[in-house]
Amino acid sequence: MPDLIKGKYQIVREIARSNDIVYEAIDTTFGRKIAVKELNIAPTLTGQARRDRIERFNREARAAGKLSHPNIVSVFDFGEENGRYFIAMEFLEGQSLRDALQVRGAFPVSDAIQITCQLLDALTYAHSQGVVHRDIKPDNIHILPGGQAKLTDFGIARLGEEPALTSDGQVFGTPSYMSPEQIEGKVIDFRSDLFSTGVLLYELLAGRKPFTGDSVIAITYTIMNAEPPPINGIPQGVEQVIRRALAKQPARRHASAEQMKYDLKAAESTPAIFLQNQSMQPMPGLNNTGSQNAYGYYGNTPPPPSMVIYPQQNTQYSPGPAPAYPPAQPQGGALPWAWNNSGSAPQAPGTVYTNSQLPGVQAPQGSGIPPQYAAAPPYPVVPPKPLITLSPAGRSLLIAFGAAIALGTVIGLSVIAVQSSYEKFQQTVKQDAGGRLMSQGAEAYAKGDYNTAIDRFQAAWKGNPTPGQQNNLKQNLAYSYVQRGNAEKLEGNLAKARADYEAALNVWPDCALAHQELAKIMAAAGETRGAQEHSSAAKQASPGGTVELPGKLDISAPPPTAGTNGNATRELEAQQIQAQQVLQEGDRLRDQGDIDGARDKWRTAAGMAPGTDISSAAQERLQQSEPSP
Repeated sequence: MPDLIKGKYQIVREIARSNDIVYEAIDTTFGRKIAVKELNIAPTLTGQARRDRIERFNREARAAGKLSHPNIVSVFDFGEENGRYFIAMEFLEGQSLRDALQVRGAFPVSDAIQITCQLLDALTYAHSQGVVHRDIKPDNIHILPGGQAKLTDFGIARLGEEPALTSDGQVFGTPSYMSPEQIEGKVIDFRSDLFSTGVLLYELLAGRKPFTGDSVIAITYTIMNAEPPPINGIPQGVEQVIRRALAKQPARRHASAEQMKYDLKAAESTPAIFLQNQSMQPMPGLNNTGSQNAYGYYGNTPPPPSMVIYPQQNTQYSPGPAPAYPPAQPQGGALPWAWNNSGSAPQAPGTVYTNSQLPGVQAPQGSGIPPQYAAAPPYPVVPPKPLITLSPAGRSLLIAFGAAIALGTVIGLSVIAVQSSYEKFQQTVKQDAGGRLMSQGAEAYAKGDYNTAIDRFQAAWKGNPTPGQQNNLKQNLAYSYVQRGNAEKLEGNLAKARADYEAALNVWPDCALAHQELAKIMAAAGETRGAQEHSSAAKQASPGGTVELPGKLDISAPPPTAGTNGNATRELEAQQIQAQQVLQEGDRLRDQGDIDGARDKWRTAAGMAPGTDISSAAQERLQQSEPSP
């Protein structure tokens, strides 16, 4: 007898085992390969601990199941049958990022940033849905054969709308990747995921973890108290992004995953000469390895008041209250040994004078000064000398150096301007291509050429559409599949029709029309359970009743909202300006009699500024210019 779960998930083989068991399986309803994770509960686990383990497993399913994003593993179903708790999810080809690290070692900067930016896209979406992952690490990032990254394993995720399972003081996570607040068992938010992402990016670039130790205690101590060693050979701006992500205090990290991605992309493309010298050096106040400065202290900052340095002993006492000596000026006029006093006989550096060496010099009664620190012979005050004295030749050299800096600044600004212009040019080319493909798909759909419509929409999706375009694009692609499926069904090709309806649901799982048509085909084939499931899904996707296929597709989309980030506003304004120029170019070609060239420009303008008056005007011109039948 085949091993079936819920009567439709047929187990093929075990592919992984840790706290849970993961199987390769077949969803017999759709005939597709999936992964099934089954809760592995030890027989000795009973009572509240068992209930918490089951609830944590179900919470993983709810956390991942409420998220629909290209960089997050998809969850199809979860539940319990005969004491077996399971999650049915997307089957992922490829390998984990941990396996890739073990094979490749350190990643090239561009590859590491590309993977990290995909992870930050996933976290931006998850955080917007109130989900904090809490276990970001290479083991939970899966890399598909084409390079797409998928975030997996929401086993200890926190859902904002649900009460926490972790009580105060409890710690869950992987030690090397935990944030300081996570180690302390405090309530954590999305900024803990950003810290773990910084650890992951460091490991990708360096080929080693930033915080190490011989035990869990040693690792967590390092996370709480030390800075990681610098990474050689990476852009300085990327290093600064990592430093900010690894800040001990959450308030000093990035304000969001989206901001961290923006800073990372900007750092990758910014020339190093325009970045401040803020490489990863040992931080003041920490017991780091490295050289000390004149204060016996790390860095360029003098020690705080609680850090007392004794030059003659080269000893550092920290942190804590200062010793009782050297004291303030005692009564009677005598000065402590290290203070300057006008007179003669300078004190040699590091010399310790005692009463036996200095007859007649005694500590005041009751001062508490040990005999060896009683007093030193006074020595004259040396007038300060100018720090720098320049000859005429030196002044000329300094002026030439300043001129060279000014010239270098001008050249650098020119490089930035050229680079910015080139990036805008590339962005415009991508927008032109995407808008053209979407317009062509919509035109093919209106003419009933659903094969061409599907081809154009798929090409537009592969071209990285803007977030505002993605929702309409997947709906338009799903509608095109449904229309083609309907045509196949009319011709009696039920197998092809069913494949098209399933393809529509893979693109847009909430497509009520695809659920409705699949329910009809399954009911006719006697697949009662599947028909009921799709009928129920259709009602959930469209509570108001029957949904009709649109005769004409909408290729516009709501413009992106700026929120608190001014960059989105500037990008939107730039897109609208470019779209207006393309629209006017189309009008010029129309006036010159080049209708085909004008229509091409109008299609591009419609896709460049979705959801705006410019897009509407471009679509209206396209309709007016259609040839009469």
